[in-house]
Parts: sequence; structure tokens; C-alpha cells
Amino acid sequence: MAGLLLGSLVGGASSDRYGKRTVLLACMYVHALSGLVPAALPQPLLYLAVRCLTGVCCCCVHICSFSLGALVFSTAVEWTPPASRMWASAFLPFCFSVGTMGGAPLAWLSPTWTQLHLSLALPQLVCLPLYR
Repeated sequence: MAGLLLGSLVGGASSDRYGKRTVLLACMYVHALSGLVPAALPQPLLYLAVRCLTGVCCCCVHICSFSLGALVFSTAVEWTPPASRMWASAFLPFCFSVGTMGGAPLAWLSPTWTQLHLSLALPQLVCLPLYR
């Protein structure tokens, strides 16, 4: 939670100074790498520090993607016929919820927490080339 607090303080200011796309891409790369590192850390304090960095990057990603995606999302809702706008506006939170629910079966199938970290971080690493 401390990482999310720091990210909320730093994310908006850094994205205004360096550009939202630049900060978004940098935080996506750091977030992907900091998702893998805890699987190999032997010390609890290092684990907490890396998870704090993950929280900072996660909050920065949310801030930047919300401000960049708000225009696209609102345009998509405006282009949708009035009878279907409710479904268009519910689609993004639905995808977030489905992704969050996908973590439960992964946690159940992973015998150790290190394998859980790897299984949650690998999809993001696979998608890194798409973020250009």
C-alpha cells in the first residue's frame, strides 16, 4: 500500500513533466520486471522493497492509462447507440474483474508463491513488445 501511495503522489507529476506515454511505457517495463524479481528474492526486506516498487509502477500505470484511455473510452461510448451505452461503459470494468478473478485459479494451481509470482508476471513479459 505504501507503493500505491507513493505512485499516486509521483505518477501525475511525472506524467505531466515527461509525458504520459513515456511514463506509461517506462512503468510498464519496470512493473513487468519487478513482478518477476520477487520470485528469486531470499530476504523479506528486499521482497518488500520490490513489491513497493511494483505498487509505485502499478499506480503510475493506472494514472497514465486512465488519462490516455479516457478519450478513447468516452469516444467509444459516444459512438455506441444510446440503447447499448450501458454495455459499452461496463466493458472495461468487466475485463478488469475477469482478470482479477483469473488470479484465484492460478493461486490454487501454483504449489509455491514463487511459481505464483512467475505465472502472474510472465503474461506481461510476453506482451512487452506490444507496448512500443
